[in-house]
Amino acid sequence: MKQLEEILEQVNFKVIRERIFNPAKKDTGFDTLYREDTGDNLGVVSRNYGLATHSEVLEKVAEEFKKSKLPEALPLYLDLPKNGAMMFLELRFSKEFNLSTKSDPDYISPGAIVVNSYNRKLQFDLQGFIYRVVCSNKAVVKESLFQYRSRHTKRLLVDEPVKKFVEVYPNFEKIVIPRLSQMTKEIVPENKILSTLDQFPGWIQEESLQYLAERKFITYKEENNEVEISKTDKKLTVWDFVNTFTFVLTHTGSVSTESRLKYLFTLSSIFSL
Repeated sequence: MKQLEEILEQVNFKVIRERIFNPAKKDTGFDTLYREDTGDNLGVVSRNYGLATHSEVLEKVAEEFKKSKLPEALPLYLDLPKNGAMMFLELRFSKEFNLSTKSDPDYISPGAIVVNSYNRKLQFDLQGFIYRVVCSNKAVVKESLFQYRSRHTKRLLVDEPVKKFVEVYPNFEKIVIPRLSQMTKEIVPENKILSTLDQFPGWIQEESLQYLAERKFITYKEENNEVEISKTDKKLTVWDFVNTFTFVLTHTGSVSTESRLKYLFTLSSIFSL
């Protein structure tokens, strides 16, 4: 697993900012951003755009986490699409919690997703999420843990959202863990399976049905574009059902990181995480 220092090396490219002039050599009020090392364009921004580089953001995150004596944050996944114009970094805290009361453990731990961009498409974003250690599932915790978004304005202060994240970190153990523990005891009614699946795109529905069938929670058949399902004797808990979607979303190569996060937030809303 890569350490944060290695991640910083990958994002520590210099960003050049230059004014854009029209053919009459008049200032347009916009700037272009590009990488000094490769010359790749990163985006066009207004003069009011507050530039916070990926390395500055990550250094501040690491500094505040260390200062606040949070459990060690281990990098899980780094994505730098659009020639590095966007950054998605997922971190998992080393402290683990066991949701299972059975002999087979079901460990989860809190995590953070750091999002930054140079192309105005994304705001600076710091999110909290759950990391399921057993099978590497991730489900974003939307309400119970934390989310902070800030536009890149001249007054953008990177340290503010990080400090707020630190303040609410204890909510994971106080609020999120009891909620998830309750989900391991709740059984999903058969009619809820399809009605929940209908809230997602077709490819998620199809892969989720395959996941449930392979693990013998259900059987299903398709006729005339209609799906009929039947539950088996194996109990499907709400927690099992949540992890069906998170498994599909974190093991697919069909969507971008940005889209995957959007669907994970939809999932969080549906299950009131």
